[in-house]
Amino acid sequence: MVAVVPTCRSGVSLASVVAAFLLIWAVASSPSAHAGHDHHHGDESDRDGKTVHVDGFNIDVDDPPRGSSVGRALAFVDSAYMQVVYGRPLKRDRMIFGGLVAHGQIWPMGAHMATEITLTEPVCIAGRTLSAGTYSLFATPEEDEWTIHVNSKLGMHLADRYDPDNDVLTFTVPVTTRDEITEQHTIDFEDQDRGVDLRVTWDDVRVRIPIRPLR
Repeated sequence: MVAVVPTCRSGVSLASVVAAFLLIWAVASSPSAHAGHDHHHGDESDRDGKTVHVDGFNIDVDDPPRGSSVGRALAFVDSAYMQVVYGRPLKRDRMIFGGLVAHGQIWPMGAHMATEITLTEPVCIAGRTLSAGTYSLFATPEEDEWTIHVNSKLGMHLADRYDPDNDVLTFTVPVTTRDEITEQHTIDFEDQDRGVDLRVTWDDVRVRIPIRPLR
């Protein structure tokens, strides 16, 4: 199944421009903002098996959290900088989707704290305009498609305080079943023409969320 991404229309308010400026300043002032501007994907600390603690944009390797490790994914779409922070549970011989992660129930797209995405400028996500800011990401998985929820409330543990009234966007994306098994839940970005796909991969399942610049 091929997802057709409609064209977003840009309509940027003064408030969103001010918010984007403040976010750009915050990112530029943080240590991780100087780690390099290539389009790539994942957290270097995860590659050597190190568990890290994420505190805003800063990583403290001397204060790891308990339980699942924490991952980051970074990308640029034109001048829009994006960062995703998420918990990385392991499969551990369990049935994941339709088992540990029930079909038809809200899931924070990771372990422990709800997954969060920050972007410094508005982008087109799955054909819809998303303003600059920080949001929680949730999914309602089904066998053939997921409903993605972009939620304005932050700092949530799992889905304990999820409220659909705080969703700023909801949309569906198709599910791809793969022959390869991914042991550890992984969120990353893959370069595409004039943008990226945000990929969510775990067990034998992958979904892609297309993110493109505003046209």
